[in-house]
Amino acid sequence: MQAGGWNISIGKIVFLVGLTLCLVTAGYAGLIWHVYLRDSDATKSAAKEIYKYSPELNVIPLGNGFFVLRGAGGNITISTGPDGTLLIDSGDVEMTDSVLAALETIDALDVNMVINTHSHGDHRGGNATFSNKGAEIIAHRATYENIKADTYTAFEIESLPTFVFDTDHTFTFNEQDITLTHIPMAHTNGDIIAHFKEADIIAAGDVLILDQLPFISIGSGASLSGHLAGLQVLLSHVDETTTIVPGNGAITVGPTALQETHDHLQKIHDYLIWLKSHNVTTRFVLLFHPLYSWPVEKRKGQGWEKFWVRMIYATLPDTSL
Repeated sequence: MQAGGWNISIGKIVFLVGLTLCLVTAGYAGLIWHVYLRDSDATKSAAKEIYKYSPELNVIPLGNGFFVLRGAGGNITISTGPDGTLLIDSGDVEMTDSVLAALETIDALDVNMVINTHSHGDHRGGNATFSNKGAEIIAHRATYENIKADTYTAFEIESLPTFVFDTDHTFTFNEQDITLTHIPMAHTNGDIIAHFKEADIIAAGDVLILDQLPFISIGSGASLSGHLAGLQVLLSHVDETTTIVPGNGAITVGPTALQETHDHLQKIHDYLIWLKSHNVTTRFVLLFHPLYSWPVEKRKGQGWEKFWVRMIYATLPDTSL
């Protein structure tokens, strides 16, 4: 009986060990599938879908002649007044007719000036239409050069900026003192934020994205550390009553959401630096849950988070021990 009992116990142990190994193997296989196979086609096309324009536009009044047009690609900030209409960005080219229709509803079709926060097509697609109607197109010089060199989103010669500047630029329009501040390497090398001083409104372009991980144009030299530095500059312009219009997503007031976004991204940056210092390769970085600090409700799926991590990780300096 003891021998028989001993044999039964051995059999149970072998069974449990085998079952445990099977479960561990299945779990590991599931993890590998999730990391390397699920959403594995994430590329720039996935990013384009994440940032795709909406078929419906929303006109949001901010008061004092200011409006925000959402759904045209990037957000469009609108200033109306005695000098006419000023636009911060011009949306996606496919939405131009809808943008014109929306401007007509607020009696803002007489566009005198368009300011491009950067060169990407969802923010400057309507340039040619407004330029052909007599509007001046303003941008940083790097944005001008980026539009000329863009092979990803086609452009017409009329869409090129007609006034460029190299550092910052200040002027007055519609009784507002407006400062355009160059924030290099936060999103591209030519990003600017536009601060309407009297209204206390900032159009931040894609220097600020609140509801998803920010696209960072590494091809133009931008980086996650540059993005974090840009958010710090933006924070220095913001007080408790400042209205901030991000390049995409919802409008916010005050520094809270901006500071939270910065802090989440800083934790991700520091963790990725730590992983790289311990020789974790780009291939395996996803196994270490690098986005642990990014809110679940801000994750977009479609492979975007995986693409983003690999994109950022590959640009970090080699700090191996």
